[in-house]
Amino acid sequence: ARPLVKASRAMAAALAPDHAALWNKRLTSHAQTSAASLKQHPWKVATHRFRSEPFHRPASGPLLVGVATGLCMAGRRKSTCMWRPRTGGQFRRRRRAIPSDADIDFMPADVVTPANLAVFTFRNFAAGAFLGHGCVLSAMNVFGVFEGYGDHLQTSLVLASLNVFASLWQLARGGLDTSRPGMAGERRIVEVSVLWLLAIVWLCTRLRFGHLFPAEVAPLDLAGCCFCITSFMMMCLGPWITALWEELSEAEQKQLDGLKICGALGMLYCFDAVTLAAKGAAWWERVCGIWPQQAVLEPTTLLFGALALEACLFIHRLGGAGVMPDPQTRERWGIASSVGLTVLPTCAQIFWNADAISLSEFYLL
Repeated sequence: ARPLVKASRAMAAALAPDHAALWNKRLTSHAQTSAASLKQHPWKVATHRFRSEPFHRPASGPLLVGVATGLCMAGRRKSTCMWRPRTGGQFRRRRRAIPSDADIDFMPADVVTPANLAVFTFRNFAAGAFLGHGCVLSAMNVFGVFEGYGDHLQTSLVLASLNVFASLWQLARGGLDTSRPGMAGERRIVEVSVLWLLAIVWLCTRLRFGHLFPAEVAPLDLAGCCFCITSFMMMCLGPWITALWEELSEAEQKQLDGLKICGALGMLYCFDAVTLAAKGAAWWERVCGIWPQQAVLEPTTLLFGALALEACLFIHRLGGAGVMPDPQTRERWGIASSVGLTVLPTCAQIFWNADAISLSEFYLL
């Protein structure tokens, strides 16, 4: 420690004259610049006289500072670590100190945030595949291209079944909103829609591939038809009851309007279920014998109704994820999807196959 003290003293003694000269030079320049202002203000002369006198600091001042520094450093152990700037560390420590429930959700308006990752789910992927193939199926009906139509119909039926399993998986995982009453709640919508979609899949399979079913399965038609009628009634009456008895927001009201349309389509499918339950499988065999294209028309219209419902639910999930937050935008997309995936292709198929189908006579056969 003694060599360090001697070095500190020698350095302070060497720098003391230069330090005093620099200080006096600054005071002299300050006095010269303020001389002009003193002529105009005589009352400042006395004060300036005291301030303008050169101030000679004792040369022993820096020496004492050097001695104190050397004495303080004499008893310390020299560290082998290099000191880093504290600014970054302080920032990190302060950021960690923010509690988890702090109000830090504020985002400036000019900052663009990425889309919510809740969009990329198994449920949305299944719905996207079903809707994408539904666009192909609708285009085939609109343009009258029916080559390989049976294969596309089977593919669409498989994708609809996949959406049933995806909805069941969504219910099993939980996390759906149950705070809103009736059909305004997300969980209740998923529960009713999965029953409705399962009824569509069963009835479509029964009418399209009924000739492949063994005779022993025919008694189960009554139970399946009763399940279909119940599901269709729930989807039809649920949105109306919720809209009449509950106070809803504008977005919820528009969502229920879309579900009302899907429920109305389901009531049209009740005629198939009621007739099949009342007359049995023999009735459908007679219908297919007289109007062969009826076995394609009925499953197609059922799948078009499923596409309308899936489009409505898909748009609702996009709105919940923040991709489509405007209720009016969701309403316009819902109307466009219902027209493009249900109404237009159904009318086109009736137009192209008018001679090989029946609209109402087959119910009385």
